[in-house]
Amino acid sequence: MSTTTSRVSSNKDSRSLENVEITLLNQVNASNSKVDVTIKVRIIKLWKLPSFKIKGATHSVDVILMDEEGTKIQATVMGNYLSKHGKFLVERECVLIKKFEVGDNVSQYRLTNHKHRLFFDYDSNMMRCNDAVGSPHGFSFTEFDLFLNNALPSNFVVDIIGYLYTYFDMYDHKTQNGQLKKRMNIQVRDAQNRNIYVQLWESLAEKMQKFVDKKPNGVTVLILQTGKFTFSGGKAYVSSAFHGSTLFINDDIEEIIAFKRSLLEKESDDSVSSRRLVSSQSDDSLSMIPDEIADLVGKKYAFNIDISNFNVSNNYKSFTVSNLTDDPSIISRLEANLEVFQVNPSDSMNSKSIEFESQDTVNFKDTISSTSDNVTPTSLIVTSNARTLLDDGGVKKNTTHSELKRNLSEVYEIDDSPKQSATKPPPKSVEGAKGTSNATLLIPKKEKE
Repeated sequence: MSTTTSRVSSNKDSRSLENVEITLLNQVNASNSKVDVTIKVRIIKLWKLPSFKIKGATHSVDVILMDEEGTKIQATVMGNYLSKHGKFLVERECVLIKKFEVGDNVSQYRLTNHKHRLFFDYDSNMMRCNDAVGSPHGFSFTEFDLFLNNALPSNFVVDIIGYLYTYFDMYDHKTQNGQLKKRMNIQVRDAQNRNIYVQLWESLAEKMQKFVDKKPNGVTVLILQTGKFTFSGGKAYVSSAFHGSTLFINDDIEEIIAFKRSLLEKESDDSVSSRRLVSSQSDDSLSMIPDEIADLVGKKYAFNIDISNFNVSNNYKSFTVSNLTDDPSIISRLEANLEVFQVNPSDSMNSKSIEFESQDTVNFKDTISSTSDNVTPTSLIVTSNARTLLDDGGVKKNTTHSELKRNLSEVYEIDDSPKQSATKPPPKSVEGAKGTSNATLLIPKKEKE
């Protein structure tokens, strides 16, 4: 067993921890129970479980521990041993621990991916240490592509970071045992524009709701630490655990500051790429343009683009093309109903963008099968009441699909074919589009002269 050596100052309560060899958490197993094995860890998270027999008493304290390699393990101290160990149990503090029991981590409420968990009793020894063990918060972020590709086991414990993309107001969810739990559903997007759905429960749901009620401006970066991953219905979900999860919203911590900086750098890089493209075209040189883009030169297409709240609130001028077609009939219909005019470049900064709800938002239904803390989403939202935080005087926009269709009908001629639905895509795709369904073509109405 490979170990590291740590020298610590002794005291009368912890002399056995002087000049000890440290065992890493990934080497802890059942053979380590009640033997002279010492671990050096940082307490990442701590929570108390109340006694069901004695009012106001603590049944036990659970902690999540992390070593210098970033490995995490869950541990429990029973209430009757807190008189000895309680003073050492402080979040973010480093401790050395010797003599503990090792059990299997098989509970449905497990909050680490370690196959074992620890139990401390009266024979266990603890001592504070001054060494830095890992990062202060112990984050270990999972890339969103692993969620979207369903590359992780169900209920895998993860940390995520991203910015708030859409949210749905908190409500009381009734579990199968009849209990009412506060719940809030949000969508989180990473720096590569990949989205996942996140379910916040109880105190974390209340925290997020209070935040959005203040109508904050600008981008909102959040971290959910110790969430549980589920993949259902072709979508990726991360849910908070009632006791073990922590939610950070725009906190002044290194990881959130770095993420915001990465968004700004990405916007800057995209702007530079756009300028290079324009410069290359003006010089009649296509050498710097990818073949996929160069093939479009000299051709005419109709494009359907997505404009997100991040584009609007951050003046972010890179957009996603969700559909395109070279169908002459569609292009001619658009040209016949659109008045083409030249825009003065000096007026470009005064243009306004409107965000339409995506199909993902419309189908984000709010039904769930759950057993206490163990949640398996099947879909999330019954009606399309998704909201986005837009930098528009702090105004929060709430548009249902029926309202959206009604408002659009006042501006556009909509082909209400009986074979088409307001909430489902039509059966045929646009000719020339790949992997997407074509929404009903919206033709701007001509004003009567």
